[in-house]
Amino acid sequence: MREKDMESLPDDLRALYGSRGMRFKNDQKRRTFSLNILYINGEELLAATERLHDPDVGAALLDGASREAGDQAHREFKRHLHNFVASAMTLVDHTRVMMKERYGDESVHAEIISQISNTVAKSPTCKFVQDMRNYIVHRGLPNSQIYKSFVNTGNDVFELKVGVQIPTSDLLDYKSWTAPAKAYIEQAGDYIDIRDLVADYLAQIRKLNEWLKLRLEDYHAADLLELEGLESQQRLRYSEVDSRKSESEGKTPEGSIRDRVDAIVMDIYSSIKKHLLPQSSDKEFNSQRPALHIFDDGSGADLFIYSSDEDGNQIILFIRDSEGHYGLIEQRLGQLREVLAILGTENWARQKIGIEFLSALFFSWARKSWRVEEKCSYYDFVRGEAENEIGSLDVYYPIAHFEIETAFQFGPVIITPAAAKTECNT
Repeated sequence: MREKDMESLPDDLRALYGSRGMRFKNDQKRRTFSLNILYINGEELLAATERLHDPDVGAALLDGASREAGDQAHREFKRHLHNFVASAMTLVDHTRVMMKERYGDESVHAEIISQISNTVAKSPTCKFVQDMRNYIVHRGLPNSQIYKSFVNTGNDVFELKVGVQIPTSDLLDYKSWTAPAKAYIEQAGDYIDIRDLVADYLAQIRKLNEWLKLRLEDYHAADLLELEGLESQQRLRYSEVDSRKSESEGKTPEGSIRDRVDAIVMDIYSSIKKHLLPQSSDKEFNSQRPALHIFDDGSGADLFIYSSDEDGNQIILFIRDSEGHYGLIEQRLGQLREVLAILGTENWARQKIGIEFLSALFFSWARKSWRVEEKCSYYDFVRGEAENEIGSLDVYYPIAHFEIETAFQFGPVIITPAAAKTECNT
């Protein structure tokens, strides 16, 4: 949230949105956008490459009658290669800037730099991808070729092999490769296999970013606890306001909360509208550019599509019927935080549900309510699901260098002496 927007907020919300915990969570979300660009570009490059390695498709593209289609497939391969290496460097630059901006004066920054230096920074695969971006900027797209050959698999049985490859001899004429990148080229032999390159690069980047995510979550553990406290305080204030409102209006607290929750959710629901998606042709080789749909698992009623509208807003499409796809601007889901704060005033929900739980239930409730004249209460829907899915769980967490003789209650936590170790067979 921008500073000028925060100035108009009440003190409790200003403290909440200005906290280090909230800033960290926002930073983590910002990083997912750069990561998503890289991962999707990588998957698209792999898909374009695999298409050319398919014997049926590749052979047809090399046929004289499909020459233009083959040339277009080759152009699409290079487009995806360009996008992949460009997004790789975008992620590197975004990560470097964010780490320096947020942690440049803190001890964890040196630890992050050390981890990067000892992994991707000296990886031949990663350095080749980064240097390839500079190669394309200064020299142009690398030479590549679609090939077709017959390989003897034994007993005079020949197998058709088709695909796309980048000759390493042309690359070695470039004198600005770093040592690890040059080593990668030399170890590749005569040709670079893009499939192996992309798969290995993405695996290393995922591993590094998983480490970075966990390390920063641990580093910000106290900040995240503070954020939880601020959110609890906000829920308590909502409880006090709602209680006074109920008394003045002569309503029971439950009725007031139920009505308030349902009113907010109906406001979000009312913003659901139809969105048009790009249509792909069924004609073979008509276009190499796909309409990318990202979804959970399977399709149909559980389909989720993440896209942008004409104004550049991020949208989520999660309802599909005979008339098309329907969804809303992702920002509208932010109103569910108000619902979380209101529900937090009731014992059945207090410190038991989170924003992810409410969001998932909103999608389910909206789908059940679609085209239904008499909609069920979202409040009742959430309460029913919470009673079915949420239960008590004892969690044991050791506290170092903290000795006590008898157990005592500390808020929702019970502090007890460490019991002697017992052995058990499983």
